[in-house]
Amino acid sequence: MTSTSQRSTGAEVGSVTWLGKNGRLAAVPTGRRARRRLPHLLAGVLLVVVCVGGALWWAAGAQGRVSVLAIARPVNVGHVLEP
Repeated sequence: MTSTSQRSTGAEVGSVTWLGKNGRLAAVPTGRRARRRLPHLLAGVLLVVVCVGGALWWAAGAQGRVSVLAIARPVNVGHVLEP
């Protein structure tokens, strides 16, 4: 295979996608392609922010638990529980 500084034949140019028809580097259109990616980028950032916020909210709610004691039979009001 030849380097990019040498002229190549038409058969070799067709196999290399980043070269134009005349053997020079092809210009990559950036304007339209960049606009297509912006909504996807914003949606991805929004999804990450919502997921992190939901995880923090869920974790904060789990910290507010209170210990309770369950008993197997009825007891009178004021009865002192012993181990």
